[in-house]
Amino acid sequence: MKEDAFSDKLEAIKKGKLHMDRSLALLFVLLSIFVRVIPHWPNVAPIVGIGLFCGATLSLRWALIIPVVSMMTGDFILGWVPENLFGWVAIALSA
Repeated sequence: MKEDAFSDKLEAIKKGKLHMDRSLALLFVLLSIFVRVIPHWPNVAPIVGIGLFCGATLSLRWALIIPVVSMMTGDFILGWVPENLFGWVAIALSA
């Protein structure tokens, strides 16, 4: 019985019919902001990975909102420069 439920969820994910819960979206945003703001090696923040995961498994709305909001919030915390807009557009296009 468990195998049928798993395969049904997997098929729903592949067809794009399974949408993420808002609490999980908030968790992704908070996690990516935290990882982006703490000290880390250059170019190691997992924002693009989260964006690609969201683009593959979530609806288009969530796939665009989660990584872009994470980048925006992290950029405002770290310091705003006009070149950040290019990063936001790149993240949105990768989703």
